[in-house]
Order: sequence, then C-alpha cells, then structure tokens
Amino acid sequence: MEKVSHLKIAVVILVSICTAVALFFYAIFYDYCNSIELTGTDGYSITSYMMPELASVCRGTAIITEPRITDVYWNKKYIFATKCEAYSDTVNGYYIIEMLDDSTNVMPWILSGPMSEEEYEIKKNQLNISEKNMNYDNVFKYWWEKIRWFRDD
Repeated sequence: MEKVSHLKIAVVILVSICTAVALFFYAIFYDYCNSIELTGTDGYSITSYMMPELASVCRGTAIITEPRITDVYWNKKYIFATKCEAYSDTVNGYYIIEMLDDSTNVMPWILSGPMSEEEYEIKKNQLNISEKNMNYDNVFKYWWEKIRWFRDD
C-alpha cells in the first residue's frame, strides 16, 4: 500500500473545508435568488437575483420589465409596477402589464411602459381600475423581512 503524504492529506482537508463553506453560503443565499410569487396570476413574479435593486417583473424565465421595480399591484388581469432610479427611492417610471391567455398568444402579456405618472394615471382611468382593489407588495419590505434573521433588531 502506498504511503499517503502529509501534503495529500492537507489538500483533501482543505478541499473538503472549502466545499463545506461554499455549500453553507449557497444554502444561505439561494433563497435570495427566489422571487415574490404574484398569487392568482399564471406564473408571474417579481424576481430579484440577490439584491432587491435588481427586481424585475418576470414570467418564468422571461424578464418583462427593466430592473428596480419597487411597488407591485396585481389582480387576475393586470400587474401595475413602479420603478425607481438607481440608488434612490425617486420614482421614474410606471408599468402596466395586461396578462393574456397563453393558448392564443405567443407572448402572453401586453407591456405598457415605462410611463410617466401622468401617462400611468390616464391608462388606469382608461382601464377603469384602481390599486385599491388589487393585491400589493413592496419589494424592499419583502427583502427586509427575509433578511430579518441577519439583523439584530
């Protein structure tokens, strides 16, 4: 039987430790790659890969809006999303997404936006719909709650 050198043993131990550490961090941060499911919709979500600043409205793997979505309202027919500027909470765009039937449409949504606040209000009035009667979520509130166990409050 060949004698195992101390170097080989050290390499095996080092690789094992690195693998364990990598798996530990993957397990912790994997959940932060997940998304906020928009219940009552057919697979629509707010997906934010690791950082809420990158949040976009998605359907499956299709990214529908630009990143930096902050507030989302939805029902069975529409998704309303607010977009903010980078490194700021200043709103700089609004989206209205009409969800269509999959069976008759190659792209099962109609995207309006980004729109100005005035354009957004006009479009909502044309659709005769208000956020008051819709589900709501805030991306930053959601992610803040998810990382609560990291914080000390």
